[in-house]
Amino acid sequence: MTAEILPFVVLAVAAVIAMLLPLGKDLAVPTFMHAWFALTPNIGINLPLSKLLFGLLILKYLVHGRFDPVRSSPFLIYILLLASGLVAAFISLSMTGSGVEFVGGAFRNGWLRVLIAVISLTLGFAPIFLLLAKGIEIPARFLIRWMCISLLTLCLIGIAQFAVFVATGIDILPLGLFMGAEELRTGLVAVGGYQYMRPAALAGEPKSLGIVASVLLLMLITMGSQIFRSKLVRYVASAMGLLTILLTQSTSAFVSLGLGLVIYFALRTIGRPLRTPEIISLYAIAAVVILSVFFGRVAEIDTIGLSVTNMDTPDSFISLMKSRTLDRLEVEDFDVIILKSMLDDPLSIVVGRGIGLAHLFTNNYVPEVWRYYVQDRVIFPKTGLTFFLANGGAASVLLFILLMATLTPARDRSELLDKYLWRHLTLVQHTVIPLMFLAMIRIYVFELSLLIGAILTLSLRQTISIRGQIHFSWANRSRPESAPTSI
Repeated sequence: MTAEILPFVVLAVAAVIAMLLPLGKDLAVPTFMHAWFALTPNIGINLPLSKLLFGLLILKYLVHGRFDPVRSSPFLIYILLLASGLVAAFISLSMTGSGVEFVGGAFRNGWLRVLIAVISLTLGFAPIFLLLAKGIEIPARFLIRWMCISLLTLCLIGIAQFAVFVATGIDILPLGLFMGAEELRTGLVAVGGYQYMRPAALAGEPKSLGIVASVLLLMLITMGSQIFRSKLVRYVASAMGLLTILLTQSTSAFVSLGLGLVIYFALRTIGRPLRTPEIISLYAIAAVVILSVFFGRVAEIDTIGLSVTNMDTPDSFISLMKSRTLDRLEVEDFDVIILKSMLDDPLSIVVGRGIGLAHLFTNNYVPEVWRYYVQDRVIFPKTGLTFFLANGGAASVLLFILLMATLTPARDRSELLDKYLWRHLTLVQHTVIPLMFLAMIRIYVFELSLLIGAILTLSLRQTISIRGQIHFSWANRSRPESAPTSI
């Protein structure tokens, strides 16, 4: 059996388990597999295991008559995101005629590319829709715990991969192993004349593993005692997460962890749960500031004049950390190309390029020294805000802000909150809001952040016995209440 077959075997086994488990608990299977991107089946389009499994569960819930998200706020936002992305795609493709300028392949061409992006976006919303299943007791605490166990497992695999490389010089999980790549790669960093591996485990890339570890560490900091009751387990899991971040040497991981901690401590300083208007304002201001910084930085860059930067090899761990953090605080490479092309076409900032079509009109902005890297690839945004701006313009960015707000529980009438609910709401906000900020700056964590936010919001809803104490705009319909559970 070749390595390329393994993702299909894992998919088949996971699908059988998900179909056999009762409604509600079956969501734990795709939730567990959410960040295992290296096991994406090679079917010609990029649909990770979790998306395929969530799609299968939609069919299961439809058969049982339990799938009914239509009257929820996330479904309306999803429809509006699709509409804005399709309108922008129609405008862009009518201007280009082909939809592709320099990258080839039928799956990257015109309306077929749009169709694939629509499928991917729909399956990205699938877990949120499934959490709205009517008449089903969703085990929120169970799902969150299995999510963290999954992230911890990836960290442990990455640490083991690094240890084997140090001992033998062999990379047991090279990049592209399960995708049938002609040339397998190993992420390496040089320090003081020696080369060290940047493990990726089964997360797809070193940066993906680093971000996974950052999310795990943030969740353990904000609500660790609610996930693992044992203090020893929390300490060990936190140490493994931090070690994984250091081993991956991922700038994205360092930035994600740093930003998440800044937001967390800022919320702790406020000392109270935020109201709905405050949450919307917080996300809106952050989005405007981040995009302004991005555009301001990109405006100064001559993309065609970019050249390969020769950096000195770090001679110590401290200099390595500096080279991977402070020296790399720049806009992501693909985002530079996309945003630079949009700056020269202000209309695209308003209406976007179309869902899945961020790569349009970028050919003249790709530096020659980058073409070997982007050859046969789709120019894809690497930050959440750039992704939505390119998909549907300013309207999509606004919808993204509203989506994050609907998945963040907020207080409306503080006089109805007892001390327990006040503390519980504060804890959930301290976890969800930092993750939403991560979704804005890193597309790799976008769907993971939304899933965690949806589960935690649902868990809080289940905890509340007095209707109306908390505002839940994301599930604004009546349905039978399940027994209260707590995270």
